[in-house]
Amino acid sequence: MTIVQRKHIVAYCLQLWGHLRPLITLCARLVQLRPHVYVTFLCSTSVFERVCKELARCFDDGAPTAEEAQRMRVIAIGDVAAASSPNAVKVFTDVWQALLREEDLTCQQTGTQYGAMPKPLAAVIDFMAIPVYEAMRSLKGDKVKIFAWVPAMQSPWFHFHGPRTRGGLGNVRAQVEDEVRRTGRTYEEIALEIGRRGSGKVIKVPGLPMMHDYENNPQDYPVPSSFYVDVFPKIHEAMEMMDGLLMASSTSYEPEAVAETKAWMRSIGRFAYVTGPLLPSTSRKVSAKFEKRQSLKPDRIQTFLDETLVADGERSLLYISFGSLYWPSSAPEKLWAFIDVVMERKIPFILGHASPLASIPNEARDKIEAYGKALLCPWTPQQLILNHPATGWLLYHGGMSGVLEAISAGIPLILWPAFADQEANAIMLSEKHRVGYELLEVRTGMGLRPICRTGYVPVGTVEAVRREARDVLARAFGADGARKRKRMGVLRRAVMGEWDAEGESRRDVCAFLDSL
Repeated sequence: MTIVQRKHIVAYCLQLWGHLRPLITLCARLVQLRPHVYVTFLCSTSVFERVCKELARCFDDGAPTAEEAQRMRVIAIGDVAAASSPNAVKVFTDVWQALLREEDLTCQQTGTQYGAMPKPLAAVIDFMAIPVYEAMRSLKGDKVKIFAWVPAMQSPWFHFHGPRTRGGLGNVRAQVEDEVRRTGRTYEEIALEIGRRGSGKVIKVPGLPMMHDYENNPQDYPVPSSFYVDVFPKIHEAMEMMDGLLMASSTSYEPEAVAETKAWMRSIGRFAYVTGPLLPSTSRKVSAKFEKRQSLKPDRIQTFLDETLVADGERSLLYISFGSLYWPSSAPEKLWAFIDVVMERKIPFILGHASPLASIPNEARDKIEAYGKALLCPWTPQQLILNHPATGWLLYHGGMSGVLEAISAGIPLILWPAFADQEANAIMLSEKHRVGYELLEVRTGMGLRPICRTGYVPVGTVEAVRREARDVLARAFGADGARKRKRMGVLRRAVMGEWDAEGESRRDVCAFLDSL
């Protein structure tokens, strides 16, 4: 009789929805792909309920079977919303040591005690959770394989963190320390200078046209200095010490960057696995039912969509969302100017405002309510909205999670990028795949400098935003938009095929499991 080894995998990432959501789906697929795989998903008490609701959407009956539930545990370990804070690192380290000792764990949200599991064979850790990774590696005798979780677009990620021999920034920590010794300037000063990337240097990002370094930050946004000082410089070094990478992107979306990342990992004796798109794999009916539970106005949203379909027809609605974190707070007047044009054109819309930075002035709220063809909601069931026949376009900041959700629904995008991988996604969608439009006049700060690929310098005034909005919306809801929607259908089939029986993402995830 053959005894199959139980493979225990631990997952932990930044408590940001764009990082959490695809990782939840990946973990569900791991237990579905192999009957001997066990997953412990660790999270903060603040997101525990939402994580459990999202997990339910990944199973055909709206919940794992009793057998799957035994192998897929979600455990809140405390208030660790800032996943790399000193307190969060200590909490995680204590839990990690208990897992290594094969001890029981207690969920800090429900009080449920979970029995001992075999020592983990692997851990999947957010690539930005560097202090957590360092704490794990400091434990003597720990032979568990550690894989980086990369929930971002791979093209800019590779440029920021890949090796210099392949066009990346390389080991930033070593570069900062060399500059400190050479100039006598402080580590913090130099790290901030490199991280914020405003020199105007022309860079090459895999699969994209040449860019100025400052173009990755088309909006003023308060990224904490601690990220550039304590985390960013160490990422390349950590990646080369980890046992491999798990990428949330897909080869059919950005083949050049995926290939570059895999080649880099092979060159140092490691592996990179592509996993995207990671969206709930259940029927739309079950998925929508459980996603609606996460919204504050699920029935009102469903009714509004249905009424819009009757009154304005298919593909008539504009869905506006900036994700769970970002909000155009550096120049909010540009958002209200854009929405004025939406209302001028009699376009129905839903505006999601989940970000803690979101603020809707009374004047804007009154105007939108008087308009009568709009709905404001702090947390929206995004896939439900995108898959409704009334929805025509998504106005979005360009984060990877939402981009893949839009592609899966066949919805073209209008992009308002801010930072991180969002500008690269905007270029990929609008210029390479030609399934969307990038807004330029909404830019602020460094974003108002020349654009490398065209030489254009955005004007950036409110009136310029209105002119651009009129132009983009006219094209989006006209013949040009219809052509983009058709191309989106082609892209959708390619991306969604990555999880077919012979799809690369399915093959890679199975190879990851087989390597443990």
